[in-house]
Amino acid sequence: VLFVQGRLRQSDSAIISMVGKRECSEYGKKVANDFAGFFAKNDFIVCSGMARGIDTYAHKGSLKASGITYAIIASGIDKLSPYSAKDLKNEIIGAGGAVISEYPCGETAKVAYFPQRNRLISGIARATIVVESDIKGGGLITAKFAWEQNREVYAVPGRIHTKESAG
Repeated sequence: VLFVQGRLRQSDSAIISMVGKRECSEYGKKVANDFAGFFAKNDFIVCSGMARGIDTYAHKGSLKASGITYAIIASGIDKLSPYSAKDLKNEIIGAGGAVISEYPCGETAKVAYFPQRNRLISGIARATIVVESDIKGGGLITAKFAWEQNREVYAVPGRIHTKESAG
């Protein structure tokens, strides 16, 4: 069962997922924003997890290009984490996108829910792009799920000596 606030498109819609670090670099922010804008302008739905950092820049890049974006979250759709994502949630829904969760209303985010959310982020999309990632973190968890789900996985090149590119 999935809980949805907003509007889902036809099941044959082209969806691309973008994930990465919460504490991302300026380079990562620009890449996420620019790539999401490019995909949105080419009729791709951009999907991410509405976390701060790369996820937020992916959603905002899609919205800036008048695209559709889906946010898959690790709580009930009424219990955002972080709460500051409320404005972004409203922008996504107002632009014709959706906020999606497998958790019922009233359920708060828990650490164990984030990897499960990542499985949905990769599963809904044709491909997943990792913009920046630590050696351990949600970006690589999502990439692993995508690989196991027979989805394409891409990584944006970064500086090899920075923590943002370690993954």
